[in-house]
Amino acid sequence: MKQLLSLIALYGLCFGMSSCSVQDTTSNTSPSPLPQVTISAQPDPLAEALKYGSQASEKTQSASTEEAWNEVTTLWQQALSSLQAIPVDSENYGKAQEKIATYQANFNYANEQLAKAKEEKLKSLQVSVGGGGVGDHILVFEAKYGIADPKFSADPLAKFQCNEAESVCAISVFVINQIAYGVDIDLTGFNSTRRLSKAKALETIKYALPKDAKKIKEWTIGADTSVISYSSEKMKTIFPEDQGTIIVVMWHDDNRPNSIFLAGVWSGDNP
Repeated sequence: MKQLLSLIALYGLCFGMSSCSVQDTTSNTSPSPLPQVTISAQPDPLAEALKYGSQASEKTQSASTEEAWNEVTTLWQQALSSLQAIPVDSENYGKAQEKIATYQANFNYANEQLAKAKEEKLKSLQVSVGGGGVGDHILVFEAKYGIADPKFSADPLAKFQCNEAESVCAISVFVINQIAYGVDIDLTGFNSTRRLSKAKALETIKYALPKDAKKIKEWTIGADTSVISYSSEKMKTIFPEDQGTIIVVMWHDDNRPNSIFLAGVWSGDNP
């Protein structure tokens, strides 16, 4: 209103004058637009579950390796998690409950196949009689003894402990590119005075020999070491420079070959 009265007064002053310029002081500037706010749509848990389930079903058709089955189990788990996230008051709750039983069965199946694939993979990485011997991949040792002592986790040495019930403990594994070329086995267990006869020692450590090992000869070194050599066609393909030769070295008390406390199984012929 004050602005309008001011304009009228100006026009009154200009009345009768030859020229008079009056400027409108009101602003004709357009107002600034309001900032746009983007609201992200919340993911639909049922749609997410169906998406993961579809992907899992598709990948199941060609899965055969540990890696493939691991991916399938992960997808089924994600599908189940999405279904379980649907609240009771949701219109999709009933559908989710129907799907959960089916998806859980599919997850269980995939998990079983994953376990089988892992077992097959370990078998392919195992050269020794009982697992945890020369020619075996480090994963075979981890499957048998658990993760190696972190102080000895890098090439060329990994060291594994065992529980007190075991007679063989403190197993030192020497590796090249994650493959064992030497295994030292403490036969005393948790009793430093424990000793084994030669026959018992060989029976105890035979698991660490290659499955196709054939005895060649045996001899002694000094008063405290007995040595037996073996040949293995399989080891020729793993460490060709050693020509498939394996040696078992047994350390015992002086002049007492039936009081063995430590044994080593090694690729090569140098004790």
